[in-house]
Formats: sequence, C-alpha cells, structure tokens
Amino acid sequence: MRAITLMTAQLVSLLILTASANGLFEKSECTIAFVLSFITFASCSVYIGKHQKHLLREVNNHYQA
Repeated sequence: MRAITLMTAQLVSLLILTASANGLFEKSECTIAFVLSFITFASCSVYIGKHQKHLLREVNNHYQA
C-alpha cells in the first residue's frame, strides 16, 4: 500500500474521531463513526509499524526523483 494513501486514511480517520467524540454515547451515528474511525486509525498504524522500512524507502524515492 502506498505511504500517501495510508497517511491520508489516518488523517481522515483522526478528523472523524475528533468530530464524533462529542456525541459518542449520545448518538448511535457518532458512536459508529467513532468506532470505525478508531479501527481504521489503528489498522493503519499497525500496517505502518510492520512495513516501516518499505514505506520510508518509498517516501525517500519519491522526494529524490
């Protein structure tokens, strides 16, 4: 998976997390959005942790070209 895609997914999920935090236990839509965003953020973090060397190489190659 591309590093830019992962970082974008993390950023979007973080924004959704903060936006839905106010109505976390009051509205079911906010709770669902929060849980799905948390799972997405955690999955991206784990993937980045496992493939860190490959992703760093990809980012370095992108900026050197």
